[in-house]
Amino acid sequence: MKKLITAAACIAAGTFLFSACSAMVATSFSANWLKTPSNYAADFYEELSYKLSFESNDLTQSISELEIDGENSGYTQTTQSLATFTLPDGSDRVVSNVYHMHSELTVSGTYYYTDNNGNKEAVCSFGGENDDPDKDYDNPASVVTDVYFHSLQNGKNLQPVYRTSTYYSYSPGQSTKTLFLYNYTVTVVYSENASEATLTLTDNWGDLKEEDIAVAKNLQKAIALNEKSTAKNLQKNHTLLDEKQLIFAARGLNYSNGSSNTVNLMMDSGAKSTSLSCSEDPTAGTYSFSLDGEEKQDHSVSCASVNISISDGSVFTGEMLRMVIAQKTGDDASAFYALPVRYETPFGFGVGKLVYTLESCTHTPSDNA
Repeated sequence: MKKLITAAACIAAGTFLFSACSAMVATSFSANWLKTPSNYAADFYEELSYKLSFESNDLTQSISELEIDGENSGYTQTTQSLATFTLPDGSDRVVSNVYHMHSELTVSGTYYYTDNNGNKEAVCSFGGENDDPDKDYDNPASVVTDVYFHSLQNGKNLQPVYRTSTYYSYSPGQSTKTLFLYNYTVTVVYSENASEATLTLTDNWGDLKEEDIAVAKNLQKAIALNEKSTAKNLQKNHTLLDEKQLIFAARGLNYSNGSSNTVNLMMDSGAKSTSLSCSEDPTAGTYSFSLDGEEKQDHSVSCASVNISISDGSVFTGEMLRMVIAQKTGDDASAFYALPVRYETPFGFGVGKLVYTLESCTHTPSDNA
C-alpha cells in the first residue's frame, strides 16, 4: 500500500485561518542574541551544536521507543547576517540585511515495538553502523534546512523571506510494526511583506513503482504528493514567522511569570496560531556547554522555561514544544546571548519527544578561528 501525505488541504485552510479578527497584534522582538542588542549587526555569526536524547511516551501495541545512537546523531545550527540575498525562485528579487540560518538534524538509532506485555522488539535500525552506502533506505533520519529572514532593521521584525527543507524521515505507523520512509523537499517563498507564502512540496523518490515500496522487513518507502499551494492573509492578525526560524526568533522575546505572546507560524502543514508562554519567573540553573572556544564547563544561567503550543484556529493540535532560554543579565547586555540551552519537540507521531541539549556555541567562523 502506498502511504501519501498532502499539504494542499492544510495550506488552503491556513489561508483564511484568522479571518475572524480585524486588527493585527504585532509581536515586538529584541535582538537578545547579540551581546549588545541592535536592529542589525552586519558581522553576526553564530554556530550552535546540540546532543540529542529521546523520551518515550510508553505506548503499547505500537512502535513506542527510539534508541538514539548518540555518536552518530546531533543537531547543528549556523546563523549569519547577509548584506543581500537574491531569492532563487526566478524572480530576481533582492532583499537586504537578512539572516541566513542553516540547520542540520541527524538521527541514527533503532525503533522498538512494545506489545501488551511490555516486551520490546527492534523493528528498524538506521544510520551509524546500520548505514550501508549501497542502499538508499537505511541512511540516518535527517532534516536539512536553509531559511532566510529579515533582521529588525526598518521595522521588518524578522519576517521570513525564503525557506527550503529536505526531509529523510522514518514515520511509525499506527498500531503496527511498520515504518514509512519519506524523502521530500519543501520550499516556501514569501511575498515582500510576508502576507502571502507559496509552498512547493517535491517528492525525492522519483517515479516510485509498486515493487519498489517494500524495501525491508517492517519498512516501506512512502510517497509525498508533489504540490504547490498558496496561503494568504498571513499577517492579518499576528506577526508571521517560519517554523524553522522559531528557535531563533523565540530568543527575541523577554519572559516572566504570566507572559504570553502569539505569532502566526507558517508550517509545512499550513499557518498555525502559536503561543509562547511562561508560567514562572526565570530561575538560575546549571548548564554544561562550551562558549566561544573555551573548554566545556558548567555555567550558572538564569533561564526561562517557555511552553510553545500550536493550534489550528481555536483547536489545539496537540503539538507543543518546550524551550529553556537564557535571559538577559542586565538592561543592555546578555552574557549568554539568550541561548536555547535545552528544548524539546514531539517526535514520531506520539511516540515521544526529542530532547536537544546545548553542547557548544561559537561566534567565530571556523575558517577564521
